Amino acid sequence: MQAIQAQSPEGSVFPESDNRAAVAHEIIGEVATDSGNHKAFTLSHAVIPGTARVYLNGIRQVVKLGYDCTIDGDTIVFSDTVDPAPLVLVDYRFYK
Repeated sequence: MQAIQAQSPEGSVFPESDNRAAVAHEIIGEVATDSGNHKAFTLSHAVIPGTARVYLNGIRQVVKLGYDCTIDGDTIVFSDTVDPAPLVLVDYRFYK
């Protein structure tokens, strides 16, 4: 796993003297939990922006081509309702 420079939740880099240095971890194939409306899904951790790869029913999705969604912290919200009983898998990195 590659080391990633520690950043605060606001996106600013922690000073070198700061003891809050974070380590990025990677999850492969987490099954996102459906909120019940087939539109919002929850993950175990807050996603580092730009690191998520989303799979819907086994097919990798491409933003603006296959789907449109936003990821805010640990929540993925699709702009449209996805199939009933969807399988949403996500690869992503998070700070611990």
